[in-house]
Amino acid sequence: MGLESRSLRPMNLDPAAINQILIRRRVELRFRLDPAGRLLGENLPEDPADRTAPRLYACLGADGLVYAFRHDVPDDRMEHATAALEALAGALFEAPDRVADAAAAIAADWGDAPVVITGPVFRIPRGLPPPAGVTFIDASSRDALARHFPHTHAHLDALAPCAAHVIDGHAVAICRAARRSRIALEAGVDTIAGQRRRGYGAGVVAAWAERAWQQGVVPCYAAEGTNEASLALARRLDMMRIGTEFTIE
Repeated sequence: MGLESRSLRPMNLDPAAINQILIRRRVELRFRLDPAGRLLGENLPEDPADRTAPRLYACLGADGLVYAFRHDVPDDRMEHATAALEALAGALFEAPDRVADAAAAIAADWGDAPVVITGPVFRIPRGLPPPAGVTFIDASSRDALARHFPHTHAHLDALAPCAAHVIDGHAVAICRAARRSRIALEAGVDTIAGQRRRGYGAGVVAAWAERAWQQGVVPCYAAEGTNEASLALARRLDMMRIGTEFTIE
């Protein structure tokens, strides 16, 4: 049985195989695709009609590269960028600090200096210590989200599971499923101003990740490379970097 046919049962695989599958399936976790595999929009559980795809998305992992272009990118631009991406793939995983420069070079070839966003992709480990003070929000407790997280309150069914740190009846930090596919969930974490740097964000992510593992899917986390708070959270939970991704907007 091949890797791809086993990929819908990630719990049965060793960590290296899980990481490889997560990179191979990264595009479908992040975006909605047309029949030709081009980007139509972000894969947002609460907004299946989203149309805000970048012109190019790429993710470099230890075992290779995945990428996709937006549906309206001209063929000549795709051809030039594809050649550049394939030439860069091997070296950049070992030198992620160079990914931004490489992406900017590809963007410069397109002539209009588009925005380039880069950052690491992580797999959240199993068996994180159970945090104190974290609860899972369901229909009976969703009003705890209303004050500080109205979007999640309105779309709880699509964004579940949702772990929260609740103080005086109101959630002050949450982690929910920002994206989902058949094999993975991607964490979306927020902590309100005034309650940061107290460990609440790490606590809700740890609890949320363990719930994802229990449901038979792999919890992932992504951060922009300049977001020090997000990168610090990844270090605190000992997440494994499985790739580096970038978009050209």
